Amino acid sequence: MKEKRNLLISIGLSAILGWTLGFLRLPFLEKNFSFLLGFIACLALVLLEATTRKSNSLILMNNLFDKIEEELKSHPKRMLSDEMIERIATLNYSFEPYQYFDGEKFSEKKWSRERGQLLLSLAKMKIDSSSFNQIKSKISFLGADLRKVDLAGADLSNTDLREANFDHANLVGANFHKANLEKASMQKANLTKANLREANLKDADLNWADFHLAKLNQAACYSANMTNAKLRNADLTEANLSWANLKNTFFNDANLTRAKFFEADLRRTNLNNAILIETILTSAN
Repeated sequence: MKEKRNLLISIGLSAILGWTLGFLRLPFLEKNFSFLLGFIACLALVLLEATTRKSNSLILMNNLFDKIEEELKSHPKRMLSDEMIERIATLNYSFEPYQYFDGEKFSEKKWSRERGQLLLSLAKMKIDSSSFNQIKSKISFLGADLRKVDLAGADLSNTDLREANFDHANLVGANFHKANLEKASMQKANLTKANLREANLKDADLNWADFHLAKLNQAACYSANMTNAKLRNADLTEANLSWANLKNTFFNDANLTRAKFFEADLRRTNLNNAILIETILTSAN
């Protein structure tokens, strides 16, 4: 309803603007009426395309979820057939990231709301672990838009989540073991007690994220933006934070044994009571 309302408001405002400018008969617009008409038409088409895309995607997903639920109910272990997993993969492939209008402005980067909704729904359907692992191995959730979602305790291990958006998400206790989160955004996400062992967080934006008691053993965090992140009591044994931006980051009581901070920015970083056994701080600021 919100999308349709925004569409109608935008089209209405465009029409009013066009009528007003036509009524005023401004010299430039009078001579370039085709330009104005084209501009208004393009604006309406962009908004219409976005609304149509979302509507079609919802219909496709709802039909698929009905089929998935039927199959899960018919199997005592809630397993999915290879054919159903292929259908999920095919639908997800069509949900490519794009810039969309969120009611106020276009998104800064290309994300896919549809991929985010698909992953969120699958994670909550209590699918057998072997079937869900097969889905994660076959499907890329590149650019999935998962802002403000609740995925507490979800198993997203070994999942391709490159460039996904988890800003403000509830990820308490989530399992990201060996997940690919390169260039993902997790600003102000709650990752308390999350498992990020051996996860790829290269170039990820973790500004203000909460990693209290999280496990980041052997995680690749090089070049990540971790300014103001909270890693109190987190385990970063053998984690690689080389070239990372760690300004104002809290490592209170964290385990940094054999962690690498080569050329990392440690200005105003809090390392109170942190374990620094064999920690590499070469060329760190």
